[in-house]
Amino acid sequence: MQKIGLIVSSNLSAKVSSLQYTYFADDFITEEVTAVQLDLKDIADACLQNPSEQLEKSILTGMRFPVIVVPNTKEEYDKAVVGLSNKMPYDATKKYLCVIGNQRVTIARKYFDSIDAFITDSGIKSIIIKFTYEEIHGKL
Repeated sequence: MQKIGLIVSSNLSAKVSSLQYTYFADDFITEEVTAVQLDLKDIADACLQNPSEQLEKSILTGMRFPVIVVPNTKEEYDKAVVGLSNKMPYDATKKYLCVIGNQRVTIARKYFDSIDAFITDSGIKSIIIKFTYEEIHGKL
C-alpha cells in the first residue's frame, strides 16, 4: 500500500468502470464489461515496458481506463506477442495476461497491490473494447 497525495489506496482505480461494446458474429452482439479489482500478482506481462515519468505522473493522478486482461493461456500469449521485440517469456503461473495496458500495470506495481481491469475471454474482444472506448472517450 502506498500513500498517493492525501489518499491511501491499495488499488489503482480507473475513472471508467463499465463499457458497452458491439461486435459481429453471425449477428450483431452487444455486451458490457465491468471493471474489477485484480491483484497485480495474478497478472502476467506480455511485454517489457519502460513507461516515461510523464506517463507515470499522469496515471497516478487519475487512470482513465482499466487495463484489459484475458485468461492466461499459451494461445492468448502467442497472439499478444506477435511482432513484439520486447516480449516477456510466457509465465504459466499467472491467472491473467495483460493484453491492453502493460505500461499501466508496470506503473501500478510500483505503488499498488491491485488494479482495475476489464476481463474478457479473448484478445480479439479486448481490441474491440479498446476501440469502443476510444470512439467514446478519446485516444488512450
